[in-house]
Amino acid sequence: MVFPEVVHEWRVPLFGEASSEVPGGWVAALAAIARDLRCRRQGRAVSFDGVEWALTVFSNRSVSIGFTSLTDEVDLGSFSVGRGFAFDTTSEQAMVWVASVVQDELAGHEFVQWPSHNQGLLAPDIRSGAAVWVDGADRVVAPIGALCDDSL
Repeated sequence: MVFPEVVHEWRVPLFGEASSEVPGGWVAALAAIARDLRCRRQGRAVSFDGVEWALTVFSNRSVSIGFTSLTDEVDLGSFSVGRGFAFDTTSEQAMVWVASVVQDELAGHEFVQWPSHNQGLLAPDIRSGAAVWVDGADRVVAPIGALCDDSL
């Protein structure tokens, strides 16, 4: 089995500005999820201090998404997940992929549930061309990136 080679590796501050080299659709996705990570978490407290986004592009144009730890003293360890995510995609699709990866990773940390809503978890999806969070009754709760809006 031949594995694709790494073409680009970017590290992006979790709550900061990305390099201008990172494609805009992926920057928008990372920023939207970072905004949503600030609220609607249940379970033990998790600090995102000392963590950056890790975005890797391979020669077959697939992408892996994850976190990289900047120190040994962080709540979250490094991880990277690639499930056939396409580098050339819309920002909306990238938002859904990033949200799904982070949600799965947080679920493995002592029952951290994110994002929670009315005692259930929200799921990322695309509806009418927009990246949104959907509840268990299949209702749109919020656009991805707007979970912390006080009007929700």
